Amino acid sequence: MIEDFENEIMAASRMVDEKREEMIKNIVKSMVDKDIDLAVKVTNGIKNKSYASEIQYYIVKYLIPQNLEKAIEVAYDIKDIHWKALSFINIARELNGMDKKKFLEILEEVIKTGCDKWNVLDYVVKELSIEDVESIFNMLNKISNKRYKIKLMTGVLNELLKDDIVRAEEFINNIEDDKERREVLRSTHYSLSEAMSYIVDIVSKNNIERALEIAREVKNQYWQSRALCVVVRALTKKDTKMALKVLEEIQNANWELKAIDYMEKVIDSETLEFENLLLLKGILLFNSKEYKEATKYFRRVTEINPENIDAWYNLAYCYDAQEKYDISEKYYSKLVEINPKDAKAWNHLAVARLYQKKYEKALEAAEKAIELKDDYGNAWYNKGMSLHYLERYKEAIKAFKKCIEISDDPDAWYAMSISYTNMGMKKEAKKALEEALRRRPYYEEIEYPCFLCELD
Repeated sequence: MIEDFENEIMAASRMVDEKREEMIKNIVKSMVDKDIDLAVKVTNGIKNKSYASEIQYYIVKYLIPQNLEKAIEVAYDIKDIHWKALSFINIARELNGMDKKKFLEILEEVIKTGCDKWNVLDYVVKELSIEDVESIFNMLNKISNKRYKIKLMTGVLNELLKDDIVRAEEFINNIEDDKERREVLRSTHYSLSEAMSYIVDIVSKNNIERALEIAREVKNQYWQSRALCVVVRALTKKDTKMALKVLEEIQNANWELKAIDYMEKVIDSETLEFENLLLLKGILLFNSKEYKEATKYFRRVTEINPENIDAWYNLAYCYDAQEKYDISEKYYSKLVEINPKDAKAWNHLAVARLYQKKYEKALEAAEKAIELKDDYGNAWYNKGMSLHYLERYKEAIKAFKKCIEISDDPDAWYAMSISYTNMGMKKEAKKALEEALRRRPYYEEIEYPCFLCELD
């Protein structure tokens, strides 16, 4: 009988694909049904250990529903780690939900094989990830093969990050060896910053304060911004003022805009917070050079609050950036109407008029700015520019000198050199140009846009 089984087994080994597997199953069933010990004896006599292990795997699989203890006994004798691991996995599946303690013992045996074939790793990782973190590490810390241990830890972390971010954080914190932790995080689908960002998603649902703490610990700017955006969303309905404060911490413009978009839908449009939110969104769009979109938000703020100085300023800046100085002039005019003592607004009004070649009007605005703030260096510069274009070069030079006295502005030195040139005072012009170049060497390489004339 032994010889018959041996002949059948060897014949099966020469077959391929499904026919081979089907024949082995039939032989194993026949052997086990007649005599389990005989089946084991026949298998042990096979010289090719890999093939012997394959036969033992099918013996275990057939035995599991009939005689689990015997199946476990045979599994321990399997030499090939892959077939051994697969055998223990089948046993574990049978035990799962029946005997927790025994299941964990068998799962540990799977891990001990050190088999890193994808089908084994996939099973182990999924089963480990549903255990408590302490149990996971009780098993993982028994692994001597560091490479295999890192693979399992990485797999478990990836699994946890899919739907249990809180346990993922706990898992990361339980990796005591810094080198191992870095390697796991480097190998995972997620960076540490990304992982922490997703941890915030879960924590923010129950503990916003803790979520904010975690978000602030994220090192990467992009992922920190994402995490802070999550916190802002969680805070908006509970504490709008705090949400706005956290919003200011977001450094990535895209995430900041996403947070604002959400807040805009939630916050009461009659509140000061809503007004500030619109203003902030406009500023973000302005910084992204989306000037037309930005103007919509600044204009909405002025409609809500016609006295909002920041909104009027930013509206004007949007049109300055688009070189539509006739429109920005209107908004600067509105600002000086709201507050006639705003030197900054008068100075900007002077610049808008200079660009439109309204030199007399520009001079009036610059002088008004100086009247309000005598040490306003840029206003003196714009006065000088107005006078220069009016061909009142002597007066322009006095204004440029005053600007230099206040702020030592290289532009003022350069402009003064042009005024001197137009007066035919080449020695003074050369000296002023040298001072400008000493402060800003690139004047040698560009044609300064404010002037049409050049030095000889």
